[in-house]
Amino acid sequence: MKLYTYSHCPFCARVSYIAGKLKIKLEEVIIDYDDIETPTNLIGKKIGTYS
Repeated sequence: MKLYTYSHCPFCARVSYIAGKLKIKLEEVIIDYDDIETPTNLIGKKIGTYS
């Protein structure tokens, strides 16, 4: 399973922590804050305070 994250995102850290506790293997892909193309391709638009 892939987890697309921002480097200091507390929600991403929670998901990563819980996945580790549940022994779910994650492939973490770190996205730059100014990367608009990747989130747009994944979900249709960039969501967040920096969009």
